[in-house]
Parts: sequence; structure tokens; C-alpha cells
Amino acid sequence: MTDHHVRPLEPETDLPALVGLLTAIRQAEGNPTPATADELRPALAQPRFRRWVATEPGGDSLVGLAVLFHQTPDRCYGDIRVHPAWRRRGVGRVLSDALAAGAAEPGTRYLAIDVAADNQEAVRFLLSQ
Repeated sequence: MTDHHVRPLEPETDLPALVGLLTAIRQAEGNPTPATADELRPALAQPRFRRWVATEPGGDSLVGLAVLFHQTPDRCYGDIRVHPAWRRRGVGRVLSDALAAGAAEPGTRYLAIDVAADNQEAVRFLLSQ
């Protein structure tokens, strides 16, 4: 059982913390370019996207992000990002549950999540879901 709280992303109030979360993830993936609020604002305004964040147990710090894009009435695309310090601690699982529930609400039949073939940790995680 995990104590991570998952809730819908609140674009304006969560933006500074989201910038920090995505910057940490980029750096862990070898991308030194920090995320910026100016870069994220247009993406957060896109229709047909739903977003959830996971917070640390008992706190407000963002430790993960899930994004669901409704491509067609039958198909959604999902993406899960977890802060490097919080991986393998149940964050991805609670976010994947949010994605699955969000995709099922309107009756979507398929949820696609892409993973780079060389990211074996992510492949193992998705296969366990």
C-alpha cells in the first residue's frame, strides 16, 4: 500500500513544482536543459488532455506526473513520469491506476503507453501492470 496522493494537476498553482519535477527527470535522462514555465504553459492549455500528479506522502511536493490524451473515442495515449528519487516506491503504480481509470471513464477500449525499448526498467514496470 502506498501513501502517495494522486490528484488532478492544477496548472497555475502546480506550475512551479511541475517545472522542478520535469527538470529533475530531464537531468536524470541526460538532458541538461531545464524545463520552463513558458514552455509548459501552452502544453497545459491543450484540450483533450487530462493530467494527474502524485505528491509525496504527507506533503505537497510533486513526485510524479501522468498525462492522458484522448486520441479517438476508442483510444487514449498515456505517459507517466516519476522523479528519479521516487522511482521504485509505488508512484508509477498509483499514476498508472489514475490513467487506467481516466481512460475507462468515457468508455475507451485501448490505452497505449510508449516506452523506449532500451529503458528496461520502464518496460518491466509496464508489463507488471
